[in-house]
Amino acid sequence: MRYFLKKTSLRLGLFIALIVSAGAIFFPRTFLLLDETTIFTDGYASQVFYVLGVLSSGGDIFSEQPLFFVHLIRTFISVVFSLLNSMGGAPLEVFVLSLFVLPVVDLFVGAKRGWISFLLFFLVFLLSFRSVLVCLSVGYLLLYQLRQPKPMYLLVSFIFASLSSGAVLFCVMLVAREGIQCIWKRKAYLLYFFLSLTSLLISVQNKLVGFASGDSGYQSTVGDSTGLVAAISRNTIIVSILEGNYLRAAVYILICLLVVFFLLKSFLDEDARWYRFVFSAGVPVMFFEGLGVIALLVPLLMMIAKLEVLPDSLVNRKIREGL
Repeated sequence: MRYFLKKTSLRLGLFIALIVSAGAIFFPRTFLLLDETTIFTDGYASQVFYVLGVLSSGGDIFSEQPLFFVHLIRTFISVVFSLLNSMGGAPLEVFVLSLFVLPVVDLFVGAKRGWISFLLFFLVFLLSFRSVLVCLSVGYLLLYQLRQPKPMYLLVSFIFASLSSGAVLFCVMLVAREGIQCIWKRKAYLLYFFLSLTSLLISVQNKLVGFASGDSGYQSTVGDSTGLVAAISRNTIIVSILEGNYLRAAVYILICLLVVFFLLKSFLDEDARWYRFVFSAGVPVMFFEGLGVIALLVPLLMMIAKLEVLPDSLVNRKIREGL
């Protein structure tokens, strides 16, 4: 029965992917536009511009700061989508993005409201492409934990999560929950955890220095404050409102409210222990800047779809069974 539902979801998902790609003809967008305006106003664009400058000039990448390698992964993603855009424009970008959504739909097979998973395909019209990839990074990690422990899922999750330190933090917490025995006994899992934790520590160290000294890109939106106050003042919701991007602010506020609501609800339902931990782990990412809040979307949709998840992951159960 599950195989039939999976095949049906796959075919329907592919059909929706084609429709969404066709819609991109009328609503053309691109992953990243590198021009004089975005380079100076968009932190991600400036990172990509700097990395491309170092690579094109033949500079020694090993003389760069550790954060350069995090930005190198982000640049790789940008270059791939730039090539897709040059070959087929926005429709091809959207279609490839939709192909990455397809496997995540499998998470919802067996849910009482499984159709909710297909909403993921339409996120490309509501969020930036980068936000969609951050959302999918958690989806691929959950595929590994709850469906099939394929190392490829971890690779995709790690690359996509690199777009947001908040997403990396969330993923690290989801893996840490499995326990050291589970992580240690699977080499791919151990490597994923080590690389993600390293990436997180590099980003955190950079942010601590930046907010403490008030460097460019780390200035507080509330007076001349520095440190933790400055970091919280650059929360995406606050920044979106100050910039007049009320739609983005509304989306983030809605996600945060839903997470808090379902977190409180999970304390009343003993069968929702998995969701209780996941949403508790997601609370810290709400307070800081970046796309961390978007990383909560997949588990949030799983809860709304009424998907029952056992407290223990598939990976842990297989290890106990000696598989």
